Amino acid sequence: MTDVQAYLRAAAAADRHLLATGPFDVFIDPVSDHPYLNYAIPRDGAEPTPESITEVVTVMGRAARTPRLEFLPAAAPAAEAALLEFGFTEQLRTPVMARTAEDDGADAPIADGVLLQQLGPDVEREQIAGFMRTRAEAFGEPYEPGGNDGAAATFTRRIAVVAYAEEEVVGGGMCLEALEGVVELVGIGVAEAFRRRGIGTAVTSELARLAFASGVEVAFLTPGNEDTRRVYERAGFTVSDEMLHLVFG
Repeated sequence: MTDVQAYLRAAAAADRHLLATGPFDVFIDPVSDHPYLNYAIPRDGAEPTPESITEVVTVMGRAARTPRLEFLPAAAPAAEAALLEFGFTEQLRTPVMARTAEDDGADAPIADGVLLQQLGPDVEREQIAGFMRTRAEAFGEPYEPGGNDGAAATFTRRIAVVAYAEEEVVGGGMCLEALEGVVELVGIGVAEAFRRRGIGTAVTSELARLAFASGVEVAFLTPGNEDTRRVYERAGFTVSDEMLHLVFG
């Protein structure tokens, strides 16, 4: 799905330094050396040579970053084999699921007493805290209240939805910034005590609906496991591609 790969390339360039080398674009985070924030993407249709791959490894090494790549193999069919032969190894391979504005999303039953609400510029501190806390719990991460500072600004440029039950936030998710009619849905999670009630599907469907209403043509996401894949399928998303993560050394 070329439009998704183009989106991922543009999104990476938005907050990283772009270093072009041969048939690759290398994206370096200016602040963090975390491996998942620094990676290269082969250009569409790239046919890398050992020399061009060596240059990617060198460029990332000079920047004190682990040589990594994240890309859709279908966009550069010859790249995967060349990189593996050079010595890169597969870290992760995940499905990419997409839905277009013309697709119908199935409405899964949602438990009584659950309310969805879009967050906006007037978001309250309690809503931000609930959103951040629930997301951390859903992904097994520690919740740090101090990390909420500045989060309100995020909701002025991103679509975000929370689910309320028993007068508290129990789930939510958001869209990243849309680029050329494409947007990625991220951070969709539900507190463990409220799962299997249709909340995750409802949040996903609402995010997609709001994105399409804003003019987006393609919405996509990557499921973390089979359970979340089924949640997204019920929201009308289908597997359109796969994402490949490769690392060297």
